[in-house]
Amino acid sequence: MGIEPNAHGAPAENDVNVAAPVHMLNVVEAMALLGVVLMPANEQGTMAHAVLNDVCFSFGLLPATLFVRGDRDVGVQTFGASPAFFLAANEVTNSAVTGSVCVMDLEEDLRVRAEVEITIAAGLTPLQLKSALKASVDQVFGLLDRFELSHKQIAQHSF
Repeated sequence: MGIEPNAHGAPAENDVNVAAPVHMLNVVEAMALLGVVLMPANEQGTMAHAVLNDVCFSFGLLPATLFVRGDRDVGVQTFGASPAFFLAANEVTNSAVTGSVCVMDLEEDLRVRAEVEITIAAGLTPLQLKSALKASVDQVFGLLDRFELSHKQIAQHSF
């Protein structure tokens, strides 16, 4: 049995066991299998959005990377915000094995953003993509939870 080769001896392109280039349509389909509906965010077909548990998720394709980003409102005005928010983001990012956290202060209210990257340069099978997306969404939630805990600890002992 095994993988059936095409006329040139290579595995057939539509074989689910063969890594293929990742396109946003693949990401939308993989997330749908996880019960999440993604909404296209641009005409180029490189971005999509979804809201999961009050976190605004963005999925974006770059040439060799698929990023999974989650934004959560902090509920604090930017002007006069405690430095504890920024210190907490720094602490989580410096201790995280994967992903990063930053606090965005470009709007009226602070937002915390967690981001994880998936390497897609060599392509992925559908199962690999689905698994990587699920793990990345879970990691984003984990980073946001670690940020909340870190912020509470820092704010409690200073400022």
